[in-house]
This record gives sequence, structure tokens and C-alpha cells, in this order.
Amino acid sequence: MSERTASKPAAEQRILSRLMVARPAVLEAGCGRGTRLAEHRHRIGRLVGVDRDGDPGDERTMLDDFVTGDLCAPLPFPDRSFDVVYAGFVVEHMSRRRQAFAEWRRVLRPDGSLLLLTSRLLPRLPWQTTVALDRDLCRAGFQARELRTADRVRPPGLRSTLVAWYQAA
Repeated sequence: MSERTASKPAAEQRILSRLMVARPAVLEAGCGRGTRLAEHRHRIGRLVGVDRDGDPGDERTMLDDFVTGDLCAPLPFPDRSFDVVYAGFVVEHMSRRRQAFAEWRRVLRPDGSLLLLTSRLLPRLPWQTTVALDRDLCRAGFQARELRTADRVRPPGLRSTLVAWYQAA
């Protein structure tokens, strides 16, 4: 097991294993300079990354396509283009997450899945709570399948990761 795999929450790995069985079309929202899905690449039919940072990274070669764009604005994809939207540690950086959630729902096929991970520092604002996140996702047309909090190794006791699996309703 690689260091990168070892650092991922077990819930994330289990859910990804379930979602990557039929070579799905996957949109990685906020892929950064690479992809967190490299170890699952052989099980993905089409992998498209979107990020504000247009500077190419070494791992972007694993993507079938890359789009420079704002996740909180309309995405340049037709309705129902993807089976899975994967958003790893990006929600906490978005200024208009409700718009992003609505857009992610638009590009998902019926019964498509959203797998969202977010670092959870002690919430300081109401919108940073799990309840608020669930409310916003449900309003955008998602239904919760599973929510798990996974303790992170660093820094101990101060941070955890929320692993949230939602399905397009």
C-alpha cells in the first residue's frame, strides 16, 4: 500500500471500490495539479478534471481531459454527462458552494453519485457544519447514502475528514 493510499480514509476507499465497477465517466472537481483517483484509473472509463489552476501538473497525464474553470460557475459539459462527481478537499475553498452543488447535480446522470471529502476543522461558521452541508446538498437534488467522519493523523484531535456519499435524487 502506497503512502498516498494509506493516508486516505478507509470509507473513501470502500466507496470508491463500489463506484468504480462499471468503468464510469468521472468528473474530478478541483483536481489540482493531479488526481486523487490515480490508483483507480484503470477502473474509470473517462476521467475529466476541472480546476481553477490551469498550470499543468505531472499527474494530469492520467486525465482524459482537463478544463480550467470555476466550480461555482456553469461547467462546459452537457446535462447528465457523468456517472460520478468526485470532490476531494475542495468544498472548504468554494465561495458559492450551493451553485457548485446545483451544477454538479446537473452534470450527473440519474442515480449518479457524488463522493465528497472535506477537512473539518472545528466549525466556526454555521455553513461549515455537517448539517448545513447535508441541507445544501439535498436542496441541490442529492440524497445522502453515507456520511462518515474519519480522524486524520495530523494534527491529532484538531482535524477530521468528512467522507460524504450522495446520490442524485
